[in-house]
Amino acid sequence: MNNAALKALALSEGASLAGVADISDIKDRPDKDMTFALSIAVRLSDAVFDDVREGMTPTHTYFHQYRTTNAYIDQLLYKIGLKMQDEGYRVMQVAASQSISKDGNGFQALLSHRAAAIRAGLGWIGKSNALVTPEYGPRVRLGTLMFQKKEADGIVADQPCFESACGQCKACVISCPAYALSGETWVKDLPRERIVDVRACSEHMHEAYQHIGRGVVCGLCIAKCPIGTKRNK
Repeated sequence: MNNAALKALALSEGASLAGVADISDIKDRPDKDMTFALSIAVRLSDAVFDDVREGMTPTHTYFHQYRTTNAYIDQLLYKIGLKMQDEGYRVMQVAASQSISKDGNGFQALLSHRAAAIRAGLGWIGKSNALVTPEYGPRVRLGTLMFQKKEADGIVADQPCFESACGQCKACVISCPAYALSGETWVKDLPRERIVDVRACSEHMHEAYQHIGRGVVCGLCIAKCPIGTKRNK
C-alpha cells in the first residue's frame, strides 16, 4: 500500500479530504508503535451553517448533523481499518467525538484529531481552535486512524501545515457568545489553552442550548469563518 492507494480508499469510502500524518512527535498517543495516522475530513452542510450564521444560534438541524457525521466517520474509518488490517497493518481508530479524562482534565481526547490533521497537511488551527481547511474552511468534522507502518511499504507522511492563514481576521472570536476565544494566532506547539477556554465554551453550551439537544453544540465560530463562507456553493 502507498499514499495514493490509502487516500484513494478513504475518498472512495466517503471522506472529503484525506492525508497521511507522521504522529511520532505526539508524546501521549496511546500506542507508541503506531507512528503514522490516516487523517480524514468530512464536509458539512453549507445550508445548515447558513441557518446558524443568520440566526446567530445553533439549530436542531445542526445538532442532528453533528451526531450523524460523527457516526458516519466512525463507520467509514472502521471499514478502512478492517481493510488495512487485512493487509497486515496494526490499526487503532480514534472516536470521532469522545472526551476522556487525563490527569483530571475531562476535556481531552484519546488523540487530538486536529494534531493529526495539521501533520497530514489538511489545514491549520484557526482562532476558533477548529481546523481550517483551504477547501471548506472549518465546516468539516475530523477522523483519525492510527497505524503501524510496515517496512518497505510505500506510505510516507504528507507535508504538514504548521502556519496559520487566518491573518488579522477575528470573525470567530467576535461571534463567540461564551467569550471563550483569546484571538491569539496559532503557531506549532501553542497550548490549546492559549486559544480557547474549553470549560467556558462547554459550560455556555450546556447552559444556553439544552433545548437544542443536550447542550453539546454551538457552531457560531465555525459558521462565521469567512473561508468557509467563501466556499459556500
